[in-house]
Amino acid sequence: MKRKIESHQRGMTILNIFVTGATVNGGTLTTLGISGPDSEHVKITETGNGAYTITLNEPGSRACAAMAVGSSDNSVMYVSSTTASTVLVQQDTSSTGGALADANFWLTIFKYDSADKT
Repeated sequence: MKRKIESHQRGMTILNIFVTGATVNGGTLTTLGISGPDSEHVKITETGNGAYTITLNEPGSRACAAMAVGSSDNSVMYVSSTTASTVLVQQDTSSTGGALADANFWLTIFKYDSADKT
């Protein structure tokens, strides 16, 4: 006898990418400077010195969650806003008081496949 299995768990896609800031170099919706296991799922735009907008090739059903971790210097990376299709990442001044620079960082994006939160 076959039985139907139902799950109320909401689907989520986790994307991990690495950004080499100097390689992005002012690009708009480019794949330059993006590597990592899920790099083929996103494009990047440098919106200012130390500011990047990552655009998902396939948007989620609601605003995604994300976290960024700097890997190249003493700077602090943070995710300032998200939508269903974009993540805005900014670099704060380094802990040594240095100016903003093109940052290298890891970014993990949690894309929700269901609009329903319940």
